[in-house]
Amino acid sequence: MAGVEIRAQILEAIFDNNLLRRPGWAGWAEAGLTFLFCGFLSLTIPVIRPRWTPAIWLAGSGIQAGAGFAAFAFQGWLIDIATPWLSSSLLFLLLLAATLAEADQQRRLYKRDLEIQREKEAKFAGELEAARRIQMGILPDARKIRDPAGRIDVAAFLEPAREVGGDLYDLFLIDDGKRLFVMIGDVAGKGIPASLFMALGKSLYKSAVLRTPDNIASVMSEANAEIARDNPEQMFITAFAGILDIESGLLNACNAGHESPLIKAPGERTYDWRGAGGPPMCVLDDFDFSGDALQLAPGSLFVLVTDGVTEAMDGHGNLYGQSRLIALLDGLPDGMTADAIVKAIHADVKAHARGAEPWDYIAVLVLVWRGP
Repeated sequence: MAGVEIRAQILEAIFDNNLLRRPGWAGWAEAGLTFLFCGFLSLTIPVIRPRWTPAIWLAGSGIQAGAGFAAFAFQGWLIDIATPWLSSSLLFLLLLAATLAEADQQRRLYKRDLEIQREKEAKFAGELEAARRIQMGILPDARKIRDPAGRIDVAAFLEPAREVGGDLYDLFLIDDGKRLFVMIGDVAGKGIPASLFMALGKSLYKSAVLRTPDNIASVMSEANAEIARDNPEQMFITAFAGILDIESGLLNACNAGHESPLIKAPGERTYDWRGAGGPPMCVLDDFDFSGDALQLAPGSLFVLVTDGVTEAMDGHGNLYGQSRLIALLDGLPDGMTADAIVKAIHADVKAHARGAEPWDYIAVLVLVWRGP
């Protein structure tokens, strides 16, 4: 621009009273603007996510630049925007660095806590696995129950679920192999407490059988009193127990609130036997249980299960049910071994579940009385 034009604009500004000016309060305004923006950054950056901090800084910088431009364009005021902006930008960088450092420290703490939690979970999983092995180890091996005359055939199976539980079974010969004791039960609840109570109940019940093996109802009553005596958590056990005379096929049994056993004679349909008994063990400490007797026909099946079989669910929540189990047994040919029957029941339950994770233990005990 030529100098003449510059002088003309100066003269025109003088006559129009449109001179640039810096008011006396401009310094206070700049200090206040610095204080406000720095305070705003100090309050917001520590509490918001780090990815939003650049947006806040850009918005504040735009507000400051807009205020300075508006003051210059409309009023001719010369306001120093650079100093507040530089001060707030320096504070922004310090706060951002502190926030990132704290985030990194929190990440390290979370990582350490996660490692500690994983170690605890691994230790707990190892303890659960050890408890499961111990629980499975105290169950008898049905393959060792043999009669030289071939009058009985026994098989038992227990499949653990994701966590330890309270299902149990027991079987052993008494009176020099003349009679066979069988039992199946289920402790209410899951986890370590149910597993411990299962081991206690099994041991005390076996002790009661060995002391008084002549009356299964008396055995149930005595075992109920002993188990209830050591039951601070008020747990209870559903149980079915019986003593079979191997020669005659006479079964004396007592049911303490458990699933009814299923019986199938050769050429006949399967039915559930609802013999005498009483409530689950430990519900009433001094309950006097009553027993019942059943004469098995040669070749009869005697099947005991826990609710892990009848209440096994598929992916849609449909139960396996006792009716399907009865239909399965009706469809089995006569003369099958006890082990083959157990495997058929287990396979059918798995086919119903279709890969769904079992929510409870699956326990099956099958007794075949061949005859005298």
